[in-house]
Amino acid sequence: MFGCDRGRSSVHTRVTEYLDWIQANSDVVTMKLFIVLAAALLGSVYASPVDPRTIDWSVVRMLHQTDAVRAKQGLAPLTDDEVRSSRISDGQLATGSQFPWAVGVLISGSSSHSFCSGVLISPRFVLTAAVCISGSNTLTVLLGASDMTRVEEFIGVTNILSHPNYSSFFNRDDIAILTLSGSAPTRDTIRPIDLPRWSDVGNSFNNWAATTAGWGN
Repeated sequence: MFGCDRGRSSVHTRVTEYLDWIQANSDVVTMKLFIVLAAALLGSVYASPVDPRTIDWSVVRMLHQTDAVRAKQGLAPLTDDEVRSSRISDGQLATGSQFPWAVGVLISGSSSHSFCSGVLISPRFVLTAAVCISGSNTLTVLLGASDMTRVEEFIGVTNILSHPNYSSFFNRDDIAILTLSGSAPTRDTIRPIDLPRWSDVGNSFNNWAATTAGWGN
């Protein structure tokens, strides 16, 4: 959701451009044979998850609200009260089974937490933004988390795979794959999303209706 509450849309990635890369680096398979030779940025991370029930979610910060990101932009740190008052508002309250593939990615440092979103693409893999996990040490994936006060499952992350051409400076190829330490269960509120069909590759999707799902006030 990086940037979406600052008046500019940056909540999307054209996944059809990355189908080969996603399938070469996960267990997601479609009906196409291909060979991919590509380097990638791979990092091992601490797999022990952080229990979301121990966290004060009113002060958990989105990535652009963290002190480190704001310092790079020449901005002063935000207070906890400013974080609480800047959450995204409006929209419609989603039910637990409406977006079962939506996951939260909890980024835990030594003294604070920040937050990004992702999508479950198989029981063992999550697709997220590379900007969210760059330099992270402890990641916890939250599933069945339409209500952050009642998260159904939380699983640690054992590997981070950023796209080899990712550049925060040029804002390109901002996509990454997380490997979970265990398989996510499947139920009405937790289910992998279907990736686009190969016939969708090259489609601009201009003038198509879209739905954005995430967490706010």
